[in-house]
Amino acid sequence: LLLDEIDTVFSYGKRHEGLRAVLNAGNRRGATVTRCDGKGGYREHRTFGAKVLCGLDNGEMPETVVDRSITIRMRKRVGEQSITRLRTRIAEVEVQPIRFTLEAWALVAVESLAKVEPTLPVGVSDRAADAWEALLSLADYAEGDWPQRAREAVYALTAPQEGAGEAEATRGQRAALLPGLQALWAPQTVREEMTTCAVPA
Repeated sequence: LLLDEIDTVFSYGKRHEGLRAVLNAGNRRGATVTRCDGKGGYREHRTFGAKVLCGLDNGEMPETVVDRSITIRMRKRVGEQSITRLRTRIAEVEVQPIRFTLEAWALVAVESLAKVEPTLPVGVSDRAADAWEALLSLADYAEGDWPQRAREAVYALTAPQEGAGEAEATRGQRAALLPGLQALWAPQTVREEMTTCAVPA
């Protein structure tokens, strides 16, 4: 489920408690929400499933939604920085082999993955741990350097707001500061563009 422009839904005091309840309940398998069926009765609706919420960071997103999510912050293009345009038509063709391979792999791997119990990073809250557990299971199953890389991602994306592992959180903040430092040595026009980028305090 992809919900774009989610900032326009949760903004300026808008509550939308019905939608918030569905999103909150949807991160656990078997979870349901109760709704009237229009005939004097009610029904239980299953809400589990992958969800992507996209929007501007207006500070209005409900905390109960945010702390169940993995937040990936995007940056504005800096000056004349070159980027590759996403062409949906071409991308759909390119990812088809990957999709088919993953579907076939999942049929074989799902039973083994169900037995994986990943070690979660210290200091990550229960809700954040729920969000990351499946991804860490995949990383541990893949072996190699993936377990370490996955846990570094947890600290980089979660620690600054969770306060998990001061050293790891600081490392993640340093990585976020790099674009700002780069701008200090860049032309004035680039420095002005960088003022629009958010940097953790």
